[in-house]
Amino acid sequence: MVLVYIRNLFRRLVVNKMDSDLHVLSPPTSVQGMKVLDRNAFQREVVLPALLVPLKSLKNFRKMMKSKLANLTINKKVIDPPTNLVGEGRSRGHKLFLLKPGTTMDLDEEKRSLQELGIENKIYDYKLTLSYENYKHWDILRAILPDGEMAARGFSQVGHILHVNLRDHQLPYKQIIGQVLLDKIPTAKTVVNKHQNIDNEFRNFQMEVIAGDNNLVTRIIEHGRKFEFDFSKVFWNSRLSTEHQRITHLIPRDATVFDVFAGVGPFAIPIAKKGCLVYANDLNPDSYKWLVHNVKLNKTEVECFNCDGRDFIRDNLRNYILTSKTFHQVHVVMNLPAIAVEFLDVFPGLLYPRNVISSQNESDEQIDMPDVEVVVHLYIFAPEKDGLDDLKSRILKNLGFPLPKEAVIFDVRNVAPKKQMFCVSFQLTKEILFYDANEVKTETNEPSAKKFKKSES
Repeated sequence: MVLVYIRNLFRRLVVNKMDSDLHVLSPPTSVQGMKVLDRNAFQREVVLPALLVPLKSLKNFRKMMKSKLANLTINKKVIDPPTNLVGEGRSRGHKLFLLKPGTTMDLDEEKRSLQELGIENKIYDYKLTLSYENYKHWDILRAILPDGEMAARGFSQVGHILHVNLRDHQLPYKQIIGQVLLDKIPTAKTVVNKHQNIDNEFRNFQMEVIAGDNNLVTRIIEHGRKFEFDFSKVFWNSRLSTEHQRITHLIPRDATVFDVFAGVGPFAIPIAKKGCLVYANDLNPDSYKWLVHNVKLNKTEVECFNCDGRDFIRDNLRNYILTSKTFHQVHVVMNLPAIAVEFLDVFPGLLYPRNVISSQNESDEQIDMPDVEVVVHLYIFAPEKDGLDDLKSRILKNLGFPLPKEAVIFDVRNVAPKKQMFCVSFQLTKEILFYDANEVKTETNEPSAKKFKKSES
């Protein structure tokens, strides 16, 4: 027990020393609480340990000491040695390596390595002036904000626009936060703060420009495809870039795709460029406008619609299936994770004979069955704990049928603490598409079997 206590005490002392050493390179504490940016207030003098290294040993020494070099943003870590520090004769043919605060060369192994490289084991004290330009944005904001958080890593960039989601107690600092981000992110021209959660039918949110140009029409390139849109009026999430690519690769080249909640086209356009026949829809008039624009911008073909998702499925998807002449797959992309699961109720009975224009008598059990496989890619939010059980239960509730065993559940990303985003891919069965709501289900809670006849190609 005594040994464990001593070991833990030593570890705490080491961690505290490291924190103290790193503090030397942090902005001065006097900037905390600053609300109007004063760049001059970040200037400070520090003393760093340094080693004098012969030019012939630079490469090997840099490799050996990589973990001990000073963490400086602008200043070079390897500099010409000043004559007033090492003497005029010794400044020639050497470089001065700036090391992390507190670095020593006391270990025998380190001493031997230095000797082998012809380096004198002497630590020089090098005075360095740090300024605003030497710090990264998270260092500056961590020093300014009273909570020490923000870390400002919590922003996303969409073209020239940086989007932050500030907490209430950070709002008094919004202008300085925006200005620091503009200073430190060269590609940023505008910084916006989200006012509220996405809670309307068009999946956009109110936002305030807190720094930079008041221009919210932006342009991005994702996997070689160009997208332009007004960020304040449509939904775009750069964190879904990998998912857009995954689905594009997953869907066969000869498939037909119905993108129910297409937005400005991040799924529809790359899938169409792949060679698929694509129908894309969005209820938001602004999303539809930019979807049509981006289709032309990328010189591809997508048939675009501006209607309710259920109407898009009932009319366009159903009619397409019923008129299909050759066997192929139809993929239905439903990327509206907050409520897309509620739209599953449109699929049961979608092809039920009473909804099919047919020359056959309705009482005839031998009906034409389109030779098409319909695969759904449903995006859905679920709790981090018991998420799979939760999403399966909600799919059953809205679809009226249990999720097929062959379904693939893909964990897309973490959205918030205790909240995940999933993509559930599954094929719609004949029992679902030809379900008769008036038919009494069996005791197994499955609809009774119907006779199907595939249409001849």
